[in-house]
Amino acid sequence: MTFGLGEIFALSSAICWATAIILFKQSGETLSATALNLFKNTLTTFLLVPTALLMEGFHLPQLDAYQWTIVAISGFIGIALSDTWYFLALRKVGAGNTAIVSSLYSPFVIVLSVLFLNETLHWSQFFGFSMVLIGIVLVTWQRNRKNVDTPVLWQGLALAAGAVFLNAVGVVMVKRILEGDGFFWIVSLRLIGGYSGLSCFVINWPKILKCGSGVKAA
Repeated sequence: MTFGLGEIFALSSAICWATAIILFKQSGETLSATALNLFKNTLTTFLLVPTALLMEGFHLPQLDAYQWTIVAISGFIGIALSDTWYFLALRKVGAGNTAIVSSLYSPFVIVLSVLFLNETLHWSQFFGFSMVLIGIVLVTWQRNRKNVDTPVLWQGLALAAGAVFLNAVGVVMVKRILEGDGFFWIVSLRLIGGYSGLSCFVINWPKILKCGSGVKAA
């Protein structure tokens, strides 16, 4: 097995995300999951867009309408929904348990890549996926069965697993598109798509609640 630039980026990403989980956990004590996600996306947008301008100028990648739609939907699934669920899980079961469940990310990406990108799944990868899943169940159950209510534990783990799965879905959706030119712009516009979708949901949520409360039983 070779260890190249891609592996370095993957390892660095894991280290950065582990650090971010601790910071998100602390921030989640005072902010709701949605507010925390909006703040994160706002800050990231203000940092990432200038980076795209610096690295790639004003030349946007040449994508058709279908590809831009995929980028936007990927952002909504992988950023708006996934990160919100992840922050909810942090609040329910803590950073340690949520980080353990995050180990499902690689197996999810592998399986989705096999199903939708025609990549090959080796038997050892399937075996590793099974071991990761069993390990997550055993470790989280043993660590919390005496000090966390079982319904809260499983609800938090389900939110964390769902968040990781949605994140994997979002990444696999744009995998082929990211292989072209304009990497930083595609990532930036994906983020903007997720931010816009979450903002629209937050703005319209009071109206949704109002409509729901106004429905009368027959």
